[in-house]
Amino acid sequence: GGHLALRRTETRDGREVVTITLFWEYLMTGQADAREEVVHEYVHAVHRLHLERAAYARVPRWVREGLALWVAQQGPARLGWLLQDNIEAGPAVLVDGLEDRADDFDDYAEDWLAFQYVEDEHGAERLQAVARDLLTGAREWPEAIRAHTGEDAATFLDNARRYSRSAVRLAENDLRD
Repeated sequence: GGHLALRRTETRDGREVVTITLFWEYLMTGQADAREEVVHEYVHAVHRLHLERAAYARVPRWVREGLALWVAQQGPARLGWLLQDNIEAGPAVLVDGLEDRADDFDDYAEDWLAFQYVEDEHGAERLQAVARDLLTGAREWPEAIRAHTGEDAATFLDNARRYSRSAVRLAENDLRD
């Protein structure tokens, strides 16, 4: 896998401007949907513009990517795509924990599944509240999760990992059938 788009933030006339570039080859081959990619990158842009550059850089990549995938509704397709690329390795490659890892494209499924876990376990309204807090910078992820789900960070990370492993196994079985 690789990146489907680039996003660059620069200052012009004293204002921050975000430029989004989509790579046409992914769109032309059907590997990516233009609307979904624009929404995904727009989520990153809005998130970045709400936070100072240094604060945005401190947001864990899994939070940034999982949130963008969830809002753009790219999770199921991305999971299927990554599973096809890693069918032999399965959950071991796609679910390696959200924290303390080299986050790469293969981790996007788990990033999204962490947000999907909140929605499935605690409801859409609670996930929307978590997302709102994260996007606006009202709370960092551990505080947003605790405030809207009642789970502390360690419990959330364990539960999200279990949920993600189960979801990857189910998707893997569907792919094999």
